[in-house]
Amino acid sequence: MDKHLTTKIDKAAITELCADAISELERAARLWPTWPTELHYHCEEEEGINLKCSRSLNDHGRATGQTIFSEEWYEFLLAARKPGNIDAARIELVQAMAMLLRISCHLNDYVSHRGTESTEVNS
Repeated sequence: MDKHLTTKIDKAAITELCADAISELERAARLWPTWPTELHYHCEEEEGINLKCSRSLNDHGRATGQTIFSEEWYEFLLAARKPGNIDAARIELVQAMAMLLRISCHLNDYVSHRGTESTEVNS
């Protein structure tokens, strides 16, 4: 991608998005009140490979919103795997959440300028 976007943080829009996310969380918890006991099935080696791949793309000028988010997500999974590592896992999770918020700042750039492609989203 040749074009780079400058992130403009609209706190009101992010606050609205977070409120929507909380509403969705409450709705999901009502509809599906139980939650898995396991965070993930992947092995540490696979998570390390995915993290290395995301970092490589990000470090060599091929970053996308997805690869930046993935790097933070896999850093969280690796931190969460270590017993007693709650503070580090929380920091990594917050960083992943921040990348989702940053992606939301560019939602119009990513969605509304995409030609006439047909995409179907299941709710």
